[in-house]
Amino acid sequence: MQAPRCDATSRMKQTLVQFVHTLPDVVRDVAQRLLIAWFTALPRGKQDEEQRALIRKLLGAPGPLHCFQAKRLLTHAERLRLRCAVSVLNGRCVAAACFCHVPPPRRSMHHFSELLLLAVDRSCEGHGHGEEMLRIVLRDAAAAGSTTLFVLSNGSTYWRQSALGFKSVDATDRSIFTPWSHGIELLSHEISPAVAAQWCATSCSNAADVIARLEHGPVCGIFGCTQPDLHAGLHEVPVELSHKRRRT
Repeated sequence: MQAPRCDATSRMKQTLVQFVHTLPDVVRDVAQRLLIAWFTALPRGKQDEEQRALIRKLLGAPGPLHCFQAKRLLTHAERLRLRCAVSVLNGRCVAAACFCHVPPPRRSMHHFSELLLLAVDRSCEGHGHGEEMLRIVLRDAAAAGSTTLFVLSNGSTYWRQSALGFKSVDATDRSIFTPWSHGIELLSHEISPAVAAQWCATSCSNAADVIARLEHGPVCGIFGCTQPDLHAGLHEVPVELSHKRRRT
């Protein structure tokens, strides 16, 4: 993947990356709602409840987090590594992710990062928000010194796009945190030093600005709009008004 391009949309969008345990409540709330809505879109009964509970715990709620690959619970130190990223456009959260950076479990290995959750507001799909969130995670991974980003996929064809640069790898590595018991495909993306330098040159928005936008609520830029949730991110084309001359 190439470094993020700077266009009008990316300049309007704000991003925030923080450790889960330091997330402001307003950020945690919008990220949690978006992720739960994405991963429970199709009714699956008990499985949906398990997904909701898992997402809440990944975003800081109390309760054990079990790694099915290593057959053990995550330690407190491991949970402190969890990070959350959000993208906010016009006061609305359009994408969110949960990931972590892992120190090498053995001397022969390098630092790596894991992307556990990534979701986009379904009403905003098709505008590159997911790819931009992936860039945010890759940038943070590169800055942390990771040479590989692992993605835990539930079989989505999204990760099969050749432009993203992911490939399937052995899913039996016990050092990879696997919070699901089945249906998981492990993919990897290599982060070269040259690309890492490009990613690290970009920066996130000020946390206070992002929080203020979220607390203010969605705005769409259309004058007099009373339903910003229906078309957040849209803007009216400026129209030059002409003054009519009064008849005398």
